[in-house]
Amino acid sequence: MHVEKKGFLDFRAGNRSKSLLKMKFTAVMLLAAFLQVSASTYSQQVTLNLKNATLQNTILGRVTDTLGVPLEGATITVKETNKMAVTNKDGQFSIDADPGQSIVVSYIGYGVATYKLGTNKSINIQLVPQSQNLKSIALVYTGYQALPRERSTGSFSTVNNEDINKKSLSMNVVDRLEGLVPGLSVNYGASNEKFLIRGLTTIQASRSPLIVVDGVPISDYASVSTLINPQDVESMTVLRDATAASIWGAAAANGVIVIETKKGKSTNQPQKIRLQFNAFTTFRGSPDLEYFNMMGTSQFLESAKGIFSATDYPWATVTNFIGATPIIPPHERIQYDLSRGLISASLAGSRFDSLAQYNNRGQINQYLTQPSMLVNNSLNFDGGSKFHSYYGSLAYTLDKNDKKTDLSRYQMNLRQNFTFSPAIKLDIITNIAYEKTKNFLLSDLPGTNSNYLPYAMFADAQGNPISQAYLKRQEEFRASSEAQSLVNLDYVPLRETANTLNDKVNFSARINAGLTIKLFRGLTYEARAQYQKANTDGYEYYNQNSYKVRDELVYFTKAGGGPGVAPTYYLPRTGGHYSTQNASSVAW
Repeated sequence: MHVEKKGFLDFRAGNRSKSLLKMKFTAVMLLAAFLQVSASTYSQQVTLNLKNATLQNTILGRVTDTLGVPLEGATITVKETNKMAVTNKDGQFSIDADPGQSIVVSYIGYGVATYKLGTNKSINIQLVPQSQNLKSIALVYTGYQALPRERSTGSFSTVNNEDINKKSLSMNVVDRLEGLVPGLSVNYGASNEKFLIRGLTTIQASRSPLIVVDGVPISDYASVSTLINPQDVESMTVLRDATAASIWGAAAANGVIVIETKKGKSTNQPQKIRLQFNAFTTFRGSPDLEYFNMMGTSQFLESAKGIFSATDYPWATVTNFIGATPIIPPHERIQYDLSRGLISASLAGSRFDSLAQYNNRGQINQYLTQPSMLVNNSLNFDGGSKFHSYYGSLAYTLDKNDKKTDLSRYQMNLRQNFTFSPAIKLDIITNIAYEKTKNFLLSDLPGTNSNYLPYAMFADAQGNPISQAYLKRQEEFRASSEAQSLVNLDYVPLRETANTLNDKVNFSARINAGLTIKLFRGLTYEARAQYQKANTDGYEYYNQNSYKVRDELVYFTKAGGGPGVAPTYYLPRTGGHYSTQNASSVAW
């Protein structure tokens, strides 16, 4: 009986051989299939199906100015496709475009040119120079680097050249910051430091801010007037907080004033020298003595009467100073004569009334001061090329102050910038100044403009000089000194200026140089150094007729031993008093 089983494999010997053969065949087929798949992964097929389309031709071109100078960095744009290209150092470019399309060529400082393409594959384009008002990027100069305003931190204020030159009361550009910078206090009091930026930070040490010019601190405040012409200043930045200290250290404790001077512009096309002349005259007027709100002569005399005491200061005491010169002004002499019984009360009153009629405020303005005036003439020039650009100026300043001192200053400034390559740049700044000062010498003046005895007149109604010997020596003491020394000790202030000569010359120079090298992207080497030197030479001469020389002669004279015996002089009676001033300073 035959039984057939379904659903089971037959593992008998004959059937096993057939099964193995089938398995091998299946494996070979699978391998072949995998190889086919693997091979197909390395093959590519491209099918291009275009209708009414053309292939672009590459356009070669060159961009120059009207003189044929190649323009590097010009931008070329295909108007229809917005494809762009940039010219190389030879002004050459290549761009893909179709005939009939237009290319637009633009370059800073030149007009935009549009060129419609034809079948020509090589074109030359000339651009015409065009003046443009470009919006400059606002920079903040810290003296160490220039940063865009939005990237700078800390508290600062910047004043540009236009605002600086609106003020012309002083040739010291730092003085012109008054009223332009928030938080800057200015003190014009005598013997006080002038500027205060960060408030009072010290008691004994200096309170003045650090002044940095072109990246290097300048030696002193006065050097700013001497060496820096305000016309040459591009901008000034006042740094007020700890950010300044992080750059300049402890020297910035009182704030920093950063001055950046003008420089020539580097251009691809050589520029002809440009000249600009600036001049101004500022009349600053005379000092107003009434502003001091001092007492008039009548008020002064009434106050003097109230504080006078012959008991506390007896006549014998005030006329017998040992080693000093007794001085008794007229209003006190009246009171001493009254207390000693030498004059009556009515006569004393009459003498006081006579003094009360005089007031010397007008004569002080007339004879001891002058209207203050500032005159400046400046010739500026600039020019250059891509390799070398320059800016310079020649200036003359006449400064006549209210104390009758006249200063004449001649300045020369030259700043040169050299671009050896995009990675190497050098700048050299040279400032030279020559100053000549002539002072108003009125020797031994017994008082100042604000506290002079109000009744002490300098001239009579006709303008003739008047003696003020009573303000130098008590009358009896002066008569005795003249008798023993045989030297006239009269003192007429308005005649003293004719007996003096003086002159002072100052020569200053400053050289500032900086080198910048871009080593590689993100790393730049910068170095800057400065050399500053100043020499001052001056003299003062008082001849033998001046009160200074006569008074000095008396102090070194021994009276004669008796009547008719000549005194002994230990100083020459002829000649005069001559003194010189010489100073030199060097700063690195």
